[in-house]
Amino acid sequence: MSREVVRRQQRAATSARSASLAEPKISKRLLHFFGRYADSYLTRHFHTVRLLKNSAPQTSDAFPLVVFLNHSSWWDPLVCLLLARRFFPQRDSYGPIDAAALGRYKFLQRLGFFGVEPETPGGARAFLQHASAIL
Repeated sequence: MSREVVRRQQRAATSARSASLAEPKISKRLLHFFGRYADSYLTRHFHTVRLLKNSAPQTSDAFPLVVFLNHSSWWDPLVCLLLARRFFPQRDSYGPIDAAALGRYKFLQRLGFFGVEPETPGGARAFLQHASAIL
């Protein structure tokens, strides 16, 4: 195989990787309806979600904002969606989710979620690349 063919293949692979790492396309309409569903669902299953008054977020829209939780649970995406709707409605929000779960619930990608493979070094690398592309 000639060097030019190899270079073209490498450029195509790099371009495909870059395209897959682009920000997920968020459907505002789906986000609105699913956000209302998530609010209702959390209201039925949680007694409260609390923030300390002195820790209420005050941010500038000029910079990216990263919110993280100190444990992982399947509730996290719903809680983060609630926080984003209540405190950061003007911002687009994105979040990692297990790639297998995203494969089962593909509509979550239209809400700003991107898949990660948590058990592999390649998954960690892809997570950092996705986060960098979004930020």
